[in-house]
Amino acid sequence: MLFTLLICSFVIVNNAVQLSLHPIFNRSKGNFMTQILANTNNTKHDQSLIDMFAKLDPAQIETVVTLVQGLLSTSQADLDKITSASTNADEAYVAAVNAHNAATVAQTEGGAVAKSTLEKGITASQKARDTGITALENTHAKNVEDLQATHDGIVASLKAAFDSTLQAKEEASAAKLKANTILSQEKGRLDKEISSLSNVIALLHGVKGPRYTSVPKQYCNGHPGGILRTGFPTKESCEAACSADVSCTGFDYAPGGFLWCVLVTDSNTCNLRSHGNWNHYQKIV
Repeated sequence: MLFTLLICSFVIVNNAVQLSLHPIFNRSKGNFMTQILANTNNTKHDQSLIDMFAKLDPAQIETVVTLVQGLLSTSQADLDKITSASTNADEAYVAAVNAHNAATVAQTEGGAVAKSTLEKGITASQKARDTGITALENTHAKNVEDLQATHDGIVASLKAAFDSTLQAKEEASAAKLKANTILSQEKGRLDKEISSLSNVIALLHGVKGPRYTSVPKQYCNGHPGGILRTGFPTKESCEAACSADVSCTGFDYAPGGFLWCVLVTDSNTCNLRSHGNWNHYQKIV
């Protein structure tokens, strides 16, 4: 019998009888099923199981029946599945045999047709070769002539482009030499002039600090110079830092719960964007 190994033990807890599997089945599901199927049609075990079932009340017997019916349904479904697969395989084999037989006939008949077509094609090709060889030779000669003319035109065009770029290169070299000479001659003087003028601006700022134009709810996109998150408890402290830096052209300040400062220098481009937490201040020298 299929349920020979469904040996059950019963535990009484709080006056309620609970049905549990025998400890031998406290293993993986796959091992449990293997043991059931390996012990079918065992008369001795069947009788032992029947004697035990005689001690069960109807509810417990119903529980066992439900379990066995579930196993039976699973087995029947598996049998139906493999039976269908076998039927499909048989039908596929028959179809394959029929297709092979048809291919065998087609191979025999088609081979003869292919051979005849080959022989006729070779004959026609030889005839076309023999009758058209003169025309091909004339075409070849004309093609060579045209190709030579095209080649000569390309070479002439490339030479003209080379001559033109050579002249441009020589002119650019002369301009480069001139520009480098002027830079070498004037750089020192201009560097000193810039340094002197920057120093004058710094002195002027020391006498009277720069003024700023306020642009509320705006900031420099990308925060050029980076966000300084500490050390600036007021807008005035951020302004003082910008005033002390001659390269600073303005600053952004986020008051309230942020107290952040961004110093914008000459080397950075300020593209204003709207934001409710920031205010921009543009330095006026």
